[in-house]
Amino acid sequence: MVGNLKRPLWYLLSGQKVVDEKMQRASNHYERAFGSLLKENSIPYISVDQHERKVFSEHKIKSFDFMFYPARGRPVLADVKGRRFDGPNLVRSFLQCWVTRQDLEGLSIWKQVFTAGRPVEAVFVFAYDLQQIEVETDGQAVYDFDGRRYIFLAVRLEDYLGHSRPRSRQWDTVTLSAEHFRRLAVPLDSFLIQQRRINQE
Repeated sequence: MVGNLKRPLWYLLSGQKVVDEKMQRASNHYERAFGSLLKENSIPYISVDQHERKVFSEHKIKSFDFMFYPARGRPVLADVKGRRFDGPNLVRSFLQCWVTRQDLEGLSIWKQVFTAGRPVEAVFVFAYDLQQIEVETDGQAVYDFDGRRYIFLAVRLEDYLGHSRPRSRQWDTVTLSAEHFRRLAVPLDSFLIQQRRINQE
């Protein structure tokens, strides 16, 4: 973790566990890359053990992956979704952006829990693992980590809820149309830029 964060009140109330470095190394490579990006940008964050879930009203609630703290603006709850990108052109390709209904319900509940004490943002972070060496990224920042190359795009929970459509009844998933994703997805820098400006001052 960055900045020796103290465990906030939500940790005691929610039953969530702060992940130590050993647990972080055991997470998937998309989450490790995202955590590394936050650390390099000096963004304080807490990563959450997905194996520990809080039970509300006898239902298991899927947890988010990270809570990070831009220097200006609200804290951000982030659910990281890793996707392979095999194409040569980011603009001309349909980017996989599906989530499960459990993802939507869980992130919505957690935002309500935290907002009761302090307003927070909630986002899905889509981490695209670029498979080809040469990829037209349309100016999107590429992040190199552990021999892989990633692009991170974020969609606010409210935007996803307002524009999602069913994808698979069998797997209980929803998605955004290509048009809506292009309009709603923003570079992760949108949430980090304020911190970078402060660090440069």
